[in-house]
Amino acid sequence: FATLRAQGVTASQEEDLAFCATATRAALARQHARLLDRLERGFVRECHGDLHLANLVSLDAGITAFDCLEFNPNLRWIDTISDVAFLFMDCLVRQRGDLAYVFVDGSADRSGDYQGLVLLPLYAAYRSMVRAKVAALQLAQNPGDEAAVIRLQTHLTWTAQRLARESAIAEPVGGDPDRGADGAGPRLILMCGLSGSGKSVLATRLVPVLHALRLRSDVLRRTLAGLDRSARSGASLGSGLYAPARVGAVYASLGDLSELLLQSGETVILDATFLDARRRRAALERAERAGVPAVVLYCDAPYPVLRERVGAREAEGRDPSEAGLAVLDAQRRRFEPPAAGEPVIRVDTSGDVDLASLQTRLRLA
Repeated sequence: FATLRAQGVTASQEEDLAFCATATRAALARQHARLLDRLERGFVRECHGDLHLANLVSLDAGITAFDCLEFNPNLRWIDTISDVAFLFMDCLVRQRGDLAYVFVDGSADRSGDYQGLVLLPLYAAYRSMVRAKVAALQLAQNPGDEAAVIRLQTHLTWTAQRLARESAIAEPVGGDPDRGADGAGPRLILMCGLSGSGKSVLATRLVPVLHALRLRSDVLRRTLAGLDRSARSGASLGSGLYAPARVGAVYASLGDLSELLLQSGETVILDATFLDARRRRAALERAERAGVPAVVLYCDAPYPVLRERVGAREAEGRDPSEAGLAVLDAQRRRFEPPAAGEPVIRVDTSGDVDLASLQTRLRLA
């Protein structure tokens, strides 16, 4: 902020700067304990440090990052979510929210770092201000650089809009360009259904459409237990990772995180079975407290289809879910399907789901 002011800004840009500075200080105060906790738990590591689209290249072997900040340890020893936030922000600024949220979803699914998503808005705003500062310095060197003028204004405006999402100080001016493809505001999508009903597949497809952050219970369960995403616990039904107390802790963590993310203006998909009506009510109440609409997306398919899918997944042994045929049968016996009083949309997942039609139903729910 000091560097930007020193370079000279317009009156309207000064207003944006003042708002961003105030909102950032407020966000830092809210997240102070969380930032220190992540430092203590080892999330500050040697990262890339400059992970934006200009430092990625598409090679035959896939997308590869280059030009990391190896020359300055202070700039590359950062919170891992700060690295993620840079690319997330760059995609959003370029109006590719679909890619931004798919990237974050893939990153969180691999790392299990759902706690870090709470810091995503703060770090994304920080990274955008870094780009604004770079543009201002380029302008100082070349006052006629029109591209730098546009970048400076774009990042100032974008940062103000994103910070306003989670701030009571002001509302974003001119709307929020990062909303989902249907233009809707934040909401909670509660996945529900037996194992093998296609919840995770459908949730993955909805992430880029709704511009949503997905919290996956099968991954979070391992994270809370200190296990790798692909580790097989070997726990039997009702024991180990699937003991009632541990299952309750997973749902409690899903609820806590979802409420924080909803309050920051994000759409959240809770990817879990939610077989118990009590747990669905608790999640819906959190959405109500956050002041956002919620819907239960009940995924259903014929029982033979469920058995075939679960059996194939069990034989493959690579999915974070360890639910086998015995678990499926146990789930079927105790499942409490969503009742008429719940905000439910039932989806037949035995075939290909029409996303456009589902998106319309979600918008009207």
